[in-house]
Amino acid sequence: MAEKKNAVLFVDDEPHILSSIRRAAMDESFEAVFAGSGQEALGIFEKREISVIVTDMRMPGMDGLTLLKIIKEKYPQTVRIVLSGYTQLSQVLATVNQADIFQFIPKPWSMEEELLAGVRRGIKQFNLAAERDSLRDRLVQKNQAYRNIFRELEQRFVEEKQDLANLKKIHHWIFAFWKKNLELGSKYLEENKTAVSGYTDVIEAIMDNYLEVLPTAVEAKTVAKVIEEIVTASAGQISVQPVSNGDEKISGYSSVLVMVCKSIVTLLASGQEEKVVCDVKYAAAPGEPGSPVIIVRTPLPPDLSPLQQNRLKIGCSLLNEMGKAYRMGVKLEIAKEEGKSIQIIWQTETCRREA
Repeated sequence: MAEKKNAVLFVDDEPHILSSIRRAAMDESFEAVFAGSGQEALGIFEKREISVIVTDMRMPGMDGLTLLKIIKEKYPQTVRIVLSGYTQLSQVLATVNQADIFQFIPKPWSMEEELLAGVRRGIKQFNLAAERDSLRDRLVQKNQAYRNIFRELEQRFVEEKQDLANLKKIHHWIFAFWKKNLELGSKYLEENKTAVSGYTDVIEAIMDNYLEVLPTAVEAKTVAKVIEEIVTASAGQISVQPVSNGDEKISGYSSVLVMVCKSIVTLLASGQEEKVVCDVKYAAAPGEPGSPVIIVRTPLPPDLSPLQQNRLKIGCSLLNEMGKAYRMGVKLEIAKEEGKSIQIIWQTETCRREA
């Protein structure tokens, strides 16, 4: 691909001067463009980029100073060079100051040593400025990219620190649980090997599920997507009716909610062939109208044995401890009456709906 040439615009109302410049610029590396008036020159600027403008000062209609002042305001990147018969210092200084002139070439001038040499310097100045601006823009973009990366790293650090703190709490919970049970004595443990083994399996399964979702992160998802992930994670053991406002997007630790649902479904579905049917609602949190929550309500199987009830209590207690760090609570209601259930209330981390 051919390198783009710099365009140099020569403006003069005398045709023979433009013809002379045209002949001299034929072998130059830049593209020479010509205009016979200031108005014509402005029309050219509207159509293409001009690296350098070289203009006479004394022209009928729009004079060179007026033209250059317009160019300075509208196209400040263009390098401005003046050809003029002005000889008084005051006139020269006025022109330089008002139009920010790169070079002032007085008449009569030498084509090679003054005019073309000045144009080449002007092109070099334009290219250097363009390269500087390009480097500055790229630097700004890189700085923004680095800021975004640092922001993400800071967020990940906060989340991983939270995960670690939560693991410590869970660690204390587990040891407190076993300490309490061990204090009951070896005779009880000997007589209740099946129960103790069942409790161990519950804690192990929940911990395995939790470790699978670490490290956690705040994610923006639709309510329908969260429900879909709950169903998928249950490996076909759960059935959920879609909610009416499932297309709303919310932010939070949805992976933890999915993990809790998976763990509870595993507890309830153990030994059963039928699916566990969960009722999912999406609404504002009680007392917090601006804070949306997802509520998962799972009915309990009928005729739970004392062992099953204890397993559920232990599992829900552990899940509730896990959920504290993620704005989530697990409420277990066990009774003989119909309608009692396990209820999970998950409140979004940001306490707001996503736009």
